[in-house]
Amino acid sequence: MSMKGKWLYTALCVWLICLMHHMLTWILFPFFFVFLNQRLGKWSWFMLCILICFQLRTLPIIPVPPANELQVTVKEIKANSIIAQTSDQRIILYGLENAGLQDTFHVQVTCKPLSFQRNFGLFDFTKYYQKRSIYYACDAKKAKRLKQGSGLQAKLWNHIENLDAPYQTFLKQSLFGIQEEENASYLIRSSGLHLSFLASQCKMILMMFCSPLMAGIVSLLLITGIGALTYWKESLARLLIFRFMQTLFPTWDRKDQLGFSMMMILFIYPYIADELCFVLPVMFRMVSLFQTHKRNRILISCLILIPMQFYYMHEVDPVHILLFPLLRAFYAYGYLCTWLLCLFQSQAMLSFLQMMYKAAQFFEQDCSLYYQASLCFLLIWFYFVFRYISRNKKKDVWILLMLMIYTQCAAFFHPYMEILMIDVGQGDCFLITLPFHQGNILIDAAGSENKDLANDVIIPVLQAKGITSLDLVIITHDDLDHNGSLSSIQQQISIKRIITEKQQKELHFGNFTLHFLLQEQTFDNKNDNSLIVYMHAFDTDLLFMGDAGANTERAIMREYPNLRADILKVAHHGSKTASTRAFLHQLHPLLALISCGANNRYGHPHEETIDSLNKEQIHMLNTANHGAISIKLTNFIRFYKTTDDEFGIISTGD
Repeated sequence: MSMKGKWLYTALCVWLICLMHHMLTWILFPFFFVFLNQRLGKWSWFMLCILICFQLRTLPIIPVPPANELQVTVKEIKANSIIAQTSDQRIILYGLENAGLQDTFHVQVTCKPLSFQRNFGLFDFTKYYQKRSIYYACDAKKAKRLKQGSGLQAKLWNHIENLDAPYQTFLKQSLFGIQEEENASYLIRSSGLHLSFLASQCKMILMMFCSPLMAGIVSLLLITGIGALTYWKESLARLLIFRFMQTLFPTWDRKDQLGFSMMMILFIYPYIADELCFVLPVMFRMVSLFQTHKRNRILISCLILIPMQFYYMHEVDPVHILLFPLLRAFYAYGYLCTWLLCLFQSQAMLSFLQMMYKAAQFFEQDCSLYYQASLCFLLIWFYFVFRYISRNKKKDVWILLMLMIYTQCAAFFHPYMEILMIDVGQGDCFLITLPFHQGNILIDAAGSENKDLANDVIIPVLQAKGITSLDLVIITHDDLDHNGSLSSIQQQISIKRIITEKQQKELHFGNFTLHFLLQEQTFDNKNDNSLIVYMHAFDTDLLFMGDAGANTERAIMREYPNLRADILKVAHHGSKTASTRAFLHQLHPLLALISCGANNRYGHPHEETIDSLNKEQIHMLNTANHGAISIKLTNFIRFYKTTDDEFGIISTGD
C-alpha cells in the first residue's frame, strides 16, 4: 500500500508525538491534521487515527511500589545493579550477588522511587529508566535462587563467567555494554551502526552464492541471531524492520519504506524517539533520500555527526568525525572478533583486540569542541543541511559554517546571568555565569566519599556549557561536601582566583560586585564561619549562606537590618539548625534553593525548615526532587527551569 512518500509525512508527526509532552501533542493535533490533509488528501483521516493510537500508546502508566517480598527474574546485568522483572513491572535491584541472566530469585527488598542525580547536559538515568517503565529501585536484603537461567543468553553469560578475569571483563563490556564509556565507540555502538555494517558485508558475501533476496534474509537472520544474545534489542529491532521493508517490499517508494519502518519501531519502542539508536540511522537514511545533488560522502557524514555529537555528547571531536566510516568498520569487525574470542579463548587475540581499542582511544585526546546544543539548534542545522543536499547553492554551506562558528562563541551573545545549582547530591555547587561572557564563578565544589563528583558531574557540566576556565572559585568552608572536588577541578580547569577564607568585604567582578557579609566576626561553630556571599544583579538580590546556622542568621539581622534577598540559597542543605522563621521573614525571598541528596541519611531538608518556608509563603526548589536548577536573570524577565521540566517566572515582589 505505497502512497509515494506519504507514510514518511505521517511518520514525522508520529516522531513528534513520541518526542513531546503528551498534553502539548493533544493541543497540536489540529495542526497535524491540517499538515496531513495537505499532504495526504483522502488518507488524512486514516493517518490521524494512527496518530491518536500512538498518542494513547505513549501515555505513561506508573505502577504501584513493589511489595517487600518478590519473585524476580534477571533481565539485564549492569555494572553495579541488575534489571529484574517482577510479576507486573521491571525494577532496578541492588545487592543481588552472583546473579546470572534469566535466573529467578525470591528476594526481600526495600524499595524507593528512582533518584539519580540530574543535571542539564548530562545523561539523565532517571528519565532513561522511566521511559522504559522502570520507576523503582530496590535493595535486596535476603535472596534465594529458585531457578538458574536456561536460555541461550543465560548459557552465554554463564560461559563468560567461567572464563579468566581478563576475558570476563573484556567480553562483558563488548557484548553486554557493562562499563561502557561515552566516546566514539559509544556513538557507533549505541546507534547500532556497526551491526548495520556487518549485515551489509554479510549480504555482499552471500550474494556471491545466492539471490539478493535470499542473501538479505539470511544476513538479517545471522546478525539478529548473534545480536539477540546480547543487549542490542532496540538497535536490532530497528535494523531488522528497516531491512525487512527493503527486502520484502522492493517496489515501495523509498520514503514509504522509511516512514512505515519508523512507525513500526516507534510503536514497539516509543521511548527511543530521542535516542541515538533511532535518530542517527534515521538521519542518515533521510539525507540519502532527499539528496538530489551528488555530494561528498565524508562531507555528508560530517554534516550529520556534528549536530548529533553537540546535542547528545555536547562535544565534537573532529578527528573522530573524519574517521567515522573507518571506526564503524573497525568496531563491526571488532564485534565479530569478540564472538570468536568468546568461542575460542586466545590470549594473543585478546591482547590484539585490547591493543586495537587502545589505538582507537588514542585519538580521544583533548581536541574537542564543546557546545550544549538545543533542539532548536538541531532543527535549524538540519533545515540548512536538507536545503544544501537538495539545491546547488553554496550559500547554505556558508550558513552552516557560520552556525559552527557560533557554537564556539555563543557565550559572548548571552545577555542573561545564569545561576545554576548543580545536582551533586548531598553537597553544594553553584555556577554563576555572567552575561556576555564576562566571567564564570563557582561557589563551592562538593566532593563525595562514594563518587568522583569532579569527573562525573562538575567538570562535564562545565564542558557541556563550553567553560574551559573559571575566573573565581569561592569555597564557603572546609567540608568535604563543599570543597571535596576542588583539587580535581584545579588539575583540569584553569582557575584564576580561589577564595577560601574571610579576607575582604567586596570583590568587583565585571559590572557586578560580590559582597562578603560578617567578615569581621567569628563564631565557635565551623559551619557558622561559612563565607556569606551577597550579590545584586538585574534588580535581583541573591544570598548564599553556605552551612551557616542560627547564630550567623541573628548576626546578619543585627548588622544588616534592611537586607533583602529575592533568591536565597538555604543554609546547611535545609537543616533545622538554620533558616529560622525570623530570618526568613526579614529576607522575604521569592525563591529558596536547597541542595541536598535524595533519601539522604540526614533527613535534609528538615520538616521544620519546610514548614517555615511554607508559612512564609516562599517557593522552594531542591535538587533531591527537581535535579539541577537554572535561574536566568535579565533586565526584562527572571525565570527558572529544572531538569524535571518545571518552569516558573520569578515575580518582582514588593
